[in-house]
Amino acid sequence: MASWSVFEPPASPPGSFEAADASAFVKDGWCWPALLIPPVWLLWRRMWLVFLGWLGALVAINLAGRLAQAPDAVTGGIEILFFLWFALEANALRRWTLAGKDWRFVGIATGSDRVEAEHRFFASRSTPPVVPAEPTATPGLSGRDAEPVLGVFPHPWGGGR
Repeated sequence: MASWSVFEPPASPPGSFEAADASAFVKDGWCWPALLIPPVWLLWRRMWLVFLGWLGALVAINLAGRLAQAPDAVTGGIEILFFLWFALEANALRRWTLAGKDWRFVGIATGSDRVEAEHRFFASRSTPPVVPAEPTATPGLSGRDAEPVLGVFPHPWGGGR
């Protein structure tokens, strides 16, 4: 079962329907689009700084390979390792970008897919909190004449002698 980090946009009131409608679910772990089409994925997600860092890293890898006069296979292998690392960390970089844009982290959602995670997350938010009931006196027992109770407290409802 996968997990998603849930963020609400900064312009909406916390917990409102507008915030729920525009909330972002960011999956933990591997990101296939970031491996297969990283520049398109980065620009689609409006991750401008991360895109510039990704582009700078590729340029640095190629320049270092040329300056070291490394074979193209070595430079290509390093690029492949960089692409794999980036696909593994892409969603963490997306969370970092959202936090930098003042999006509010509101929780974690789990599910077998995003639809189930959204359903579980919003269903848990719409449930009112459960308030524990006040203990009531047991008929026939008075505070001092009652038999001791087994457990943490020696008397019903924690009363002492």
